[in-house]
Amino acid sequence: MGIGLTLIPAAAASIPLTSNNYTPYRTCVITGNPASTSDVIDSYVEQANPGTNNGALATLRVQSGPGAPPVNQRTYVKFLLSTCVPAIPASATAITGNLRLWASTLPGGACRTVNVQKATATWTELGITWTNQPTFSAAVASSFTIGPVGGGCTYQAAGYVDVTSATIDTNVASWITTPANNFGWVLKDKTEGNAATVTTIFSAKDLGTLAQAPQLTVTYKAVP
Repeated sequence: MGIGLTLIPAAAASIPLTSNNYTPYRTCVITGNPASTSDVIDSYVEQANPGTNNGALATLRVQSGPGAPPVNQRTYVKFLLSTCVPAIPASATAITGNLRLWASTLPGGACRTVNVQKATATWTELGITWTNQPTFSAAVASSFTIGPVGGGCTYQAAGYVDVTSATIDTNVASWITTPANNFGWVLKDKTEGNAATVTTIFSAKDLGTLAQAPQLTVTYKAVP
């Protein structure tokens, strides 16, 4: 005796699909290596030797000290943002910047505060001196403390110093939209003319060591 089967097609489930625009984060790292690169320019200037250029040296220095004139020293550094591949579009959003310098020698005694301020006029690596150094913003873009172990400083050993802040982000964003205004940053002791000489030494690109080269990491959203 045969059994009849009747197949009833099932109703297909309806799955709603929506399309969303994907906005990826991208990162560009600009590194001062090899030493001959023009993507990064760096130098330091000396108040006690106002006509001396140090753009070809292997170190960068931030120093505060006494004297007539005082032995203060300031570091200048600039990164060419147009070297990023792919290019950072002017429409980019959520831009952040992380300035990294390798501290090889830390100041003794108490912690020192190093201020990072935006340079506001042009300068060249092999031309900058204390006498002709550019103007810079009075506003402090970021700062950090550095000094001996046990002193409570943010940085107490040789290694990379990471400089970040909302103002650093704003500086980088403004240089992306208006490259002609990119004059980099100056690093200087918060209190110049200290009674005792205190020095922080960073590695310059001319050291030629990739693991200690100045860096700027830029992260952003590429808007489609």
